[in-house]
Amino acid sequence: MRKIEGIIDGPLTITDDSRFSGIANGDISVAPNVSFKMSGILNGDLIVGENSQVTFDGMINGTLRNKGGTATVVGKVSAVDDPSGSTVVSPDLQSSE
Repeated sequence: MRKIEGIIDGPLTITDDSRFSGIANGDISVAPNVSFKMSGILNGDLIVGENSQVTFDGMINGTLRNKGGTATVVGKVSAVDDPSGSTVVSPDLQSSE
């Protein structure tokens, strides 16, 4: 699994199994049949491809657009567009200190 860390500006397309930790300023598109895990903040949309597995821990300041994959968000998301996928948003599961 490829690891990405830090701050990314601009759109990002994920084409292989990856893990990202940090801040993304721009849309993230996850290609079909790819596993993607992210923790942090996304200032843009998250587009989930067909048969993709996405786990997001943090905040999405944009729309989660699920186009046939499986997406789990632990945290907050501005909006969800899920015409053909499986999406679970669990804001209450965040740990508190």
